[in-house]
Amino acid sequence: MHISSISDLLAKYKKQLDAHDVEYDDIAAIISEVLHVTVSKEHCALSRGVLTIKGSMVLKNELHMRKDEVIGVLRSRGHTSVIEVR
Repeated sequence: MHISSISDLLAKYKKQLDAHDVEYDDIAAIISEVLHVTVSKEHCALSRGVLTIKGSMVLKNELHMRKDEVIGVLRSRGHTSVIEVR
């Protein structure tokens, strides 16, 4: 019986994680562009279509006021899974 190394078994999951990193980088860049503030990918989380941004109250207020614009730009650039921003 041939025993595979752990890295071989986990290679497909690494590709998926790398794809999520690229997606979060893109989302953070779009939000930074629309709101004119710096948002890092570490402050973004996407779960079940809800994009959650961690940050200051000023950032959250700005995001709430321009939520429709942010969602529109995200969808126009291919992030159709985002239906809500918090």
